[in-house]
Amino acid sequence: MAGGAVAAAVLVLAAPVPASAGGPTSVLIVSPGRQATASLYTTDEAYTRLEKLLGDNPTADPAAPDLHGGPGTDAINVTWLAHDVWIWRVDRIFTDAPQGPWVETFMPTESGIDFSKPGVRHAPSDSDGLMTLLSALRLLGEPPPAYAGAKAPVTQQQPAPAATVSESAPPDRGWLWLVLGIAAGAVLVIGFRPLARRLRPQLASGHG
Repeated sequence: MAGGAVAAAVLVLAAPVPASAGGPTSVLIVSPGRQATASLYTTDEAYTRLEKLLGDNPTADPAAPDLHGGPGTDAINVTWLAHDVWIWRVDRIFTDAPQGPWVETFMPTESGIDFSKPGVRHAPSDSDGLMTLLSALRLLGEPPPAYAGAKAPVTQQQPAPAATVSESAPPDRGWLWLVLGIAAGAVLVIGFRPLARRLRPQLASGHG
């Protein structure tokens, strides 16, 4: 019996533990105001640094101001993912808040995350270090100039309409030259007949 219990205990300890039980595996960082994103994997040094700066299990700071995130704010959204697909935790970093930056942390429940309710508002462990990291990830400052064609609507160039003869092609004047040539020939023939009649007697007497 004792041996069976020991074997069962060994099997339990050797059983694989889901990654979600140990924490997230990747993080997505989005700055809506700058329209920029960054991502880090658990093996990145910056991932470990960001995790320490935001705190593993933060507690509410009574000195934190009233923070409001979401569209139209300056909040930088940090979404931690377990197995790279499941939301483990969400942090909102308010870089322009008074005496900031301040962080608001949301932990999901069985029904997900309710962003209509305030999260845990706290200060990072190192404010300057957090701002330096966000700056290194190019998530602070003025947004870069957008690529000229990135948001331009795709338009299909319509083929130019075939030009009509009356609009683009010059009129065919060959018939005019033909008429003029015929008329000129007729004039020459008519004018040559009287001259030929006058020359016939002279030519005849010359030969005689």
